[in-house]
Amino acid sequence: MTNSTAINYQALREIAKQATQGEWVAFISPGKHGTYAVHTPGDNHHGDIVDWPGFDEQKNAENNARYIAAFNPEVVQALLDERERNQQYIKRRDQENEDIALTVGKLRVELEAAEKRNAKLQSENAYIRNRYKELDLLIGKNILVMQGCDYRMAGNWRR
Repeated sequence: MTNSTAINYQALREIAKQATQGEWVAFISPGKHGTYAVHTPGDNHHGDIVDWPGFDEQKNAENNARYIAAFNPEVVQALLDERERNQQYIKRRDQENEDIALTVGKLRVELEAAEKRNAKLQSENAYIRNRYKELDLLIGKNILVMQGCDYRMAGNWRR
């Protein structure tokens, strides 16, 4: 099958349901006029699934018979069921990934807002620290002036 050929999984499932159910076995009888057929285990004629003229002489008939036997309807349906489970799992994971992406987007917006708020608070904090230093110096000067006044008022000051 090429990439351009789409597989109709539902049609494949229907075909598998309509085929002979149960285990399939390859009947291999090599030789000059060998027989390569596919049958169910209870078939004594060794070809109730695949036994057609010309198949026996085909190149690679033994491997083809083994392949057909291995790829029985139960295997096809099991593979299709597994594929369906995987598709559902992928769909759930895609939804989870989408939810995570939305959450990450919201968190980025919140983080950006928090970073802006933090920058503003840091700026305000720096301003307040500078004002505090200025006030501390002013208060220190006022204390010195007041101490000088106290000293003069006590009569300890000489001109």
